Amino acid sequence: MTAAQVLSPIVERLGHCNERQHPAKTESDAIWIERKIDYILTTANNWKGPIGKFHLTVITDPEDILVTCYPGLKQTDPTHYEVVDTDYHPTSELKLLILQLAR
Repeated sequence: MTAAQVLSPIVERLGHCNERQHPAKTESDAIWIERKIDYILTTANNWKGPIGKFHLTVITDPEDILVTCYPGLKQTDPTHYEVVDTDYHPTSELKLLILQLAR
């Protein structure tokens, strides 16, 4: 299961996902699909208190490339990235860029 398949139902309800294919310039070039996923987290700061336990998992295919500056997100194995926090006050929005080879 790819990151897009896992995140798709969530992003459709709560976030925003853009997808764009980058064409090859020569026949030997790889074709990449770019998926940008944006999710607003900072509105949680308007709640009565912090998010008690925040746990984010991003699952990719082993050959995918995940690009993000999200604080604390670490690769836990070749296909999983996770961040766990307690009494969490979001300071930025979640922005992910996943590059996938076209099949």
